[in-house]
Amino acid sequence: MQLPTAFIEKYQRLLKEEAPAFLAALTSGTVQSGFRANPLKPGQPTATIEAAAGQSPYVTNGYLGKVDGHSLDHVTGWV
Repeated sequence: MQLPTAFIEKYQRLLKEEAPAFLAALTSGTVQSGFRANPLKPGQPTATIEAAAGQSPYVTNGYLGKVDGHSLDHVTGWV
């Protein structure tokens, strides 16, 4: 995918040294699903976290994998 020049320049300015990794992720063609555990909820959605493919390298409460939008963890706001 070819990104518009204005988009590239904007995110290079905003992200500075993190921009190349961000832009490469957008143009690589590889899509990864992920979710974040809600830190404001007591406890953690342990079963969902254990089923995740791994932890996100970008956020401390983020995980790689898919979550069913009708699951109890999702409906109650844990993820």
